Amino acid sequence: MTARAHLVHASATLVQVNGFKALAPVGIPLLAVIVVAFASWYGGKHGNRAARWLAWTVTALAGCVAVVGMLSIGPFILPVPVLLGVVCARSSAGPS
Repeated sequence: MTARAHLVHASATLVQVNGFKALAPVGIPLLAVIVVAFASWYGGKHGNRAARWLAWTVTALAGCVAVVGMLSIGPFILPVPVLLGVVCARSSAGPS
């Protein structure tokens, strides 16, 4: 008897392999961008300090998510908190 080995190349999506929980590292930065964009716009237009603090807080939380995300998917989401910080700083949404 001769044993034959078959090499099978399979392709699966991220969701197929890890389930819907794998979308969180993608969805959280998207949510952060939406919140920071609105808070920066509202805080800059109306001079609302709470909106400014919200923008900076969400940016800091996005930074934490990016650090944790680097442990699983790599540094691909690291530009998100960096650019959110630039948005906060340029829109005069800095903590005051």
